[in-house]
Amino acid sequence: MLFLEKTDFLIRLVKQLAFAAFLNQVLRVGLTGTAT
Repeated sequence: MLFLEKTDFLIRLVKQLAFAAFLNQVLRVGLTGTAT
């Protein structure tokens, strides 16, 4: 039970990190796009 909870937490954490990285990349591309 504890192992499953930890795995679920890790998966959620990875998803959040991936989403944050995706947003960061989109914002960076948007800023460079408007700058040029």
